[in-house]
Amino acid sequence: MTLAGAIQSVAGTCPAISFTLEGRRVVTSGDTEFSKGECRELREGTEVVVDGVLTQDGRVRGDRVRTTRAKGDGGRGNGDGDKEKNKDGKDGKKGDVTSPTV
Repeated sequence: MTLAGAIQSVAGTCPAISFTLEGRRVVTSGDTEFSKGECRELREGTEVVVDGVLTQDGRVRGDRVRTTRAKGDGGRGNGDGDKEKNKDGKDGKKGDVTSPTV
């Protein structure tokens, strides 16, 4: 199945993260292929296309996650995303996927 849109409710540590997309919970793993952006760059509001499989528990196993527009990139879609700091002051380069401070 394919889902597309802005992700919400990002949780976990890369590569094993989960997020909501089109009302479905998407889960990733070390087997997930990330393109046009890295796992650690995914934030709430990042627009992605996910190709995956609907599991029996209703979640979607994300086999491929392609960033189409990173939050704050002005539509470049190159995965650069916001350069804001996370709540804990980290820049998100160590696999943190917490939402940036507003």
